[in-house]
Amino acid sequence: MNNESRMSQKHLEIFYANSLFSIPNSKIMKKIYLPNINTTKTLAGQMAKKLKGGEVLALSGPLGSGKTTFVQFLAKALGVKQAVRSPSFIVLQVFKINSKRITHNAKLLCHVDCYRLKDTKELNTLGLHDYLGKPNVITVIEWAEKIKKIFPPKTIWLKFKYAKHGRMALIRASNRHGIDFF
Repeated sequence: MNNESRMSQKHLEIFYANSLFSIPNSKIMKKIYLPNINTTKTLAGQMAKKLKGGEVLALSGPLGSGKTTFVQFLAKALGVKQAVRSPSFIVLQVFKINSKRITHNAKLLCHVDCYRLKDTKELNTLGLHDYLGKPNVITVIEWAEKIKKIFPPKTIWLKFKYAKHGRMALIRASNRHGIDFF
């Protein structure tokens, strides 16, 4: 492990933040400081190792807060060979997962960007329901707050925010599904 990676690992500070928000006991929340791009890469890599297939990652946050960068690092950690770009104009892209050592059942990564979405009906015509929550698919949705009513209960929410020194990710997931990334 090089010095830069060690520093990223060191700065990936995790805090349980249940008291920060009013959330039910069945939810866990973690607040993660991302002072540099390497910590975002570390977070994505750690999550990739835990994903088994069927998960929905719902990303929210302002423009430039790190959503697409996180997806790019996640895809790379999952063994996706193609370049992952923000699908703002395409809305939905599907990639083959090439790493058997990381995922259990997942064969596809479905990347959705709802930034320009006006209506959830648009996603139905694109076939999102063919991927959402399926056991062989990991679905990652940017600007997820626009379509939050269609997500399964197992959805993992990542809210990216600007912080004093870099960025921050607030991760909320149901602990009854055994989700523990750290």
